[in-house]
Amino acid sequence: MYGGNRRWNCFDHLNPGNPALPYAASAPFNCRPERVACLEGTCTDTLSVIYTWALDRHTAGDKADSPQDVARSQSNILWLESPTGTGKTTIAYTVAERCRAEGVLGASFFCSLLDNDCGDASMIFTTIGYQLGLFYKPYKDQVAEIVQKDPLILRSDVSRQFNELIMQPLAQLRDDFPPCVVVIDALDECRDHYITSMVLSALLKHAQTLSRLRFFVTSGPSHHIITLFNAHDRRSAFGQQPLYKIVSQPESVNADIERYLTVALSDVPESWPDKADIAMLTQLAGGLFIIATTAAKFIEDRKYSDPIGQLRTFASTTISYNQFLDQLYLRVLESAFSDVSEGLSGRLKSVLAVIIAAVRDPLPISSLAYLAGRLSAHTVYSFLVLLRSILVVPTSEDSPSSIRIIHQTFAEFLMDPSRCTSQHFTINSRQQHTELLRGCLAAMQELRRDICNIRDPSLLNTQIPNLLDLRKKAIPAHVRYACGYWCTHLVNGELSSVEILEPLEELVENRLLYWVEACSVLGVLREAVSGLRESRRKLMVRAIYS
Repeated sequence: MYGGNRRWNCFDHLNPGNPALPYAASAPFNCRPERVACLEGTCTDTLSVIYTWALDRHTAGDKADSPQDVARSQSNILWLESPTGTGKTTIAYTVAERCRAEGVLGASFFCSLLDNDCGDASMIFTTIGYQLGLFYKPYKDQVAEIVQKDPLILRSDVSRQFNELIMQPLAQLRDDFPPCVVVIDALDECRDHYITSMVLSALLKHAQTLSRLRFFVTSGPSHHIITLFNAHDRRSAFGQQPLYKIVSQPESVNADIERYLTVALSDVPESWPDKADIAMLTQLAGGLFIIATTAAKFIEDRKYSDPIGQLRTFASTTISYNQFLDQLYLRVLESAFSDVSEGLSGRLKSVLAVIIAAVRDPLPISSLAYLAGRLSAHTVYSFLVLLRSILVVPTSEDSPSSIRIIHQTFAEFLMDPSRCTSQHFTINSRQQHTELLRGCLAAMQELRRDICNIRDPSLLNTQIPNLLDLRKKAIPAHVRYACGYWCTHLVNGELSSVEILEPLEELVENRLLYWVEACSVLGVLREAVSGLRESRRKLMVRAIYS
């Protein structure tokens, strides 16, 4: 058995196989291809305020006669709040990119429900601490010493992590530490609201003493976040208001969307689109960049070779923009699959169900094909290439790149029959859990003893050189997924089929220890044990009532 837990990165040697700090690898702003900067000339008012705050150090007695002056005179936290789909992440990316160019980006953590680690609030401060160590070496030395003296800090609550991994090194270094900016995007997309609140509370509590760090935080209007930011007792405790809040204005957002659409659709025939078309699309977007970007990708998709027809399809609705996104998703699906047989519908839904289930740990096409019923990679790719306006799809079917949903609202749409009104595309949650359980059980037939060929079961994960590379080569993506999630699918699926019960019995009798060993190597043993308990309860209830 191999000890260890979670995903780690070494602070001492910067070697992912020899860990010290838990690190969310996709959290830095430039680590996901779907994150992009603002189009030049858009969001200028908002960015101007943020840049003034981030790049100009305030001094006592600053006047606050303009938004820029207000930002300059504030303390060390800046909050951008706006609803889902309005472009917060694009703004955060642009700010992080500018700060890096100016040499003042200390760290960034882009939260996301679509990524396991990026949606885990307990990894925010350890990941930021790691990046600050890369930004300034003496800080790294301080943190390495702290962790060496007390390794349990890595498993402590986030408040203690903030105090000892952020505040304590800053206090030791004092003015030697160069001023920098930390960008935290989409804080509301962390799954555990309690831990998220603890993260935000730690920041607000120390707002006045973060003299060398400035935190730029974006979020949607989630109650637990708004409550903390607006708490009067916290504000009064800081003396000066520690926070300047930016709220995007609808008129400026519409102007930015109009400019974006003009540029995004500039490759279509010269005679089109005209200003009236752009104005109409801007109005239909209703202030939501997610609608504008999805519509632009849909209209200019070369697979259809009919941008004017795509525009008419997009425009043929008069519902409010609150419902418009659902209608847009449905039109994209119906345009891609206009003649859907029952068999095609079943295969498509199986593929989409795997993409949604694997949203936190996205899979390449070959693994999607396996788990979706052992389809061919070519079949799966032929489906997905038609959905590039709502999915991140690689350029070839044999690419190792993962398939990703561009925005979580697409997953929510597919799973809700009141929103996805076509039975050809609506995903039945229980049925798809059952199908995915079948795929997972099949995948785990590939498990064997010492699957990574480590040969010494006494070693801890931390003592195995190049463990990440070893497990990536030895354990295919579909098997990794199956090891981590088969219990979830069992708990939420049906167990009445012999096609499920027989391979489940085979796993328990012959491969359960191989699964435990694989989970240990993969760093998901704690989650696996929890899942096994839930599965046991489900099976006991079934035995009682069957």
